[in-house]
Amino acid sequence: MLNKVYQILPKAETVFKICYLLLVLFSFNALVAGHALLTVLNYVLVAFGAVLLLLRAFRFKQYLNTGSSVLLVLFCVSMAVSSLLNRKYGILENVQALTWTTLQFGMLYLCDKKRSVSEYKREFVILASIFSVYVLLANIASIAMFFAHYGVFGQFSFNGNIIGFVWGRLWGVHSDPNNGSVMCVASIVLCICAWIAIPAKKKKAFKAFLCVNIILDYCYIMLSDSRTGMVCTLIGVACVLFFYLSAKLFREKGFKPIIKNCICFVLAIVISGTLFYASQLMKSGYNYTVEKIIAMRAETPDFNKDDFSATLITGRDSADTESDISNRRFDLWKSGLEIWKTSPIVGVSQRNITPYAKDVLPNTYLVNNDMGAFDTTHNMFIDVLVSQGAVGILLLLAFFVCIAVLIVRRFLLVESNRTSIYHIALFSVLVVFACSCMFVLDVLYLNSAATVMFWSSLGYFVHSLRSNEAQQ
Repeated sequence: MLNKVYQILPKAETVFKICYLLLVLFSFNALVAGHALLTVLNYVLVAFGAVLLLLRAFRFKQYLNTGSSVLLVLFCVSMAVSSLLNRKYGILENVQALTWTTLQFGMLYLCDKKRSVSEYKREFVILASIFSVYVLLANIASIAMFFAHYGVFGQFSFNGNIIGFVWGRLWGVHSDPNNGSVMCVASIVLCICAWIAIPAKKKKAFKAFLCVNIILDYCYIMLSDSRTGMVCTLIGVACVLFFYLSAKLFREKGFKPIIKNCICFVLAIVISGTLFYASQLMKSGYNYTVEKIIAMRAETPDFNKDDFSATLITGRDSADTESDISNRRFDLWKSGLEIWKTSPIVGVSQRNITPYAKDVLPNTYLVNNDMGAFDTTHNMFIDVLVSQGAVGILLLLAFFVCIAVLIVRRFLLVESNRTSIYHIALFSVLVVFACSCMFVLDVLYLNSAATVMFWSSLGYFVHSLRSNEAQQ
């Protein structure tokens, strides 16, 4: 009986990942976020994942090959200890966070060493396809809202979420423009890789889909006015282009690798920067046109210039960044370090940052500012430092250092791996989300599409590199 269960386990795990991705995509959809049905599905998915994780536990040796898995186990232990020691500020939300983190590490990151690379490659293609199609549909709906001058928030919204074009930024159906723009960057990267992987004379309809998706992705990033999205776009697209160009150009023998890489790096930056600049130029041109229309209609009776500008002019208020280019992030990071100093070893627990700060440091910027209390420092590493102290951050850094060593040794220094479009896609997606987590809460402590795609991609990447290592 147990053997039959293990035979269908790979398919069950794929179903779990698909369901997990779909759940977080809709959980960050402003039209349905917070719906009671999603809460029920959360519990169902947790139960499903717990059963699969238990089955994995009986064959845990098959999953230890993924890489530095012991460090992730210790990280979860650190998370539990921090939550327990700070239980007076709240425990239930920390238990929920620990549960999801365990599933992210245990079900998304850890891969079965007996499963082939091609199996996980097919699984990645499925997840990437679902992700890209969703982003395309979300962009169509969001951009339609922009041209329809639709924007509601707070008490004006049917579910209390911000929807459409508000405050000079396109939120659309995304619950946050930063989250939506980073998803668009990941979609651009995946579409470029899919375009490269398809033979030139085949599947023109699919290439048209990829082209439309990329254009709409750029449009959403432009209209969302997300600087996090802009940074991720420059770096993510440049990353894909660098590896693609280095695989295609200067393939003749005798060409010095360092010169080749330098040339490819410069070309990648120039092309990525040009595409980015073109999107910003379109934005400026659009705003210039709207301003001209406003000037022409200014003398028209019953014409409300302020209302017209608010529903059409893109770009946030300059006051947001005029005196602080980081838009409060520097103050939040400084405040995070102040909170960490009060509990430097084990931290204050992630879901209790705000109540802890109000109790111990009521004057710190995180809870004492003109915007209201924040529950994150908008930087994953500082959040970990505050939440789990020196123990948590050292475990996380040790994990990423081990992964970085593997990537350098088995990806960057191995020609066959560095030219594989599968590896390029995985690495580029990881780079995009690694960039985003420096400015917004992502990858850890959050149930988002970025989290699911990051840990799944990292697991596939490490599994493939380890498999190649074992074959040599």
